Amino acid sequence: MMGMTVHDPGGLEGAPGSTDGLGLLPVETILQAPKTTTLSRFAWDGIAGTGYEIHMGQTRLKAGTPLLTVHERNGEAITDSDGCMTPDGLALGTYMHGLFDTPADRALAGRNGY
Repeated sequence: MMGMTVHDPGGLEGAPGSTDGLGLLPVETILQAPKTTTLSRFAWDGIAGTGYEIHMGQTRLKAGTPLLTVHERNGEAITDSDGCMTPDGLALGTYMHGLFDTPADRALAGRNGY
């Protein structure tokens, strides 16, 4: 929704097709079943946190930088990324629910004007 385009080739959310997003983030999303929910460990600018992600497909960065480094999903160690921050730092988004449950992440957001 915050990105450039959402593609729904299988018609999971209505008629098959593509819809323009808000264009706030340089990302493109392709909806695909199944919907997944994972408990995750992540780091934002080196600050560790935990949360959960809900995905139904895949979001690809077209520009910008990933917001988070994901270290674990459902107890399995991984190396992945999530989210996007625009090159100018004025917009960011993530699928990570619970990002601001960690006091240090709230402080980081405040210091950076988010």
